[in-house]
This record gives sequence, structure tokens and C-alpha cells, in this order.
Amino acid sequence: MRRLTTIYRFRTAVNAVSHYLKLTGVLGYMRRLKSKGVRLDRMVVAMCVFTMYASNSLNACAEWLSDPAVRKCLGFKIGEGITLALWDGLNPHWAPLA
Repeated sequence: MRRLTTIYRFRTAVNAVSHYLKLTGVLGYMRRLKSKGVRLDRMVVAMCVFTMYASNSLNACAEWLSDPAVRKCLGFKIGEGITLALWDGLNPHWAPLA
């Protein structure tokens, strides 16, 4: 029962984040920036939800995104290389800041 409650809360958080990012125009803007591979707007939603739940660690977020249940709830295809795409795309920009 606890797992179902957690999944329900998670889906609620994903829906809320998606709604407000869509309302502000962020998701539409992000979708236009990238046309191939993993959708950038879904990556932004994933990172926002993870930051709300846990922390802003990219390593932890990449590990979290490797869970098939999380990926399904976020709308990622199971075969997409989201973990590698997220890490490879963002790490070079944040590595000099560390």
C-alpha cells in the first residue's frame, strides 16, 4: 500500500510541475529547442520533480531516472538513454563551478 501511495504522490507532483511549467510557457519553449532524441521539456520536468523530492545532485538524479517506474511516470520510453543524455549534456556546464 505504501508503494501505491508513493506512486500517487509522485504522479501528482509530475502533473503539478508540468501544469505550472506549461502555464508559464517554459515547456513549450524547451520543446522548441531540441527536436531529436529525449525531449528537453520532459527532462526539465524530471529535474524539477527530483529537486522537489530529494536534492539538486545530478548524480542522484541520473540514478533516480534509471528506475523504470519513474521513467514510465515521466513519459520516457524505457529504451531512451535519458541518464546518459542528462549527465553528458549538463555535466560540462556545471563541472567548472564545482
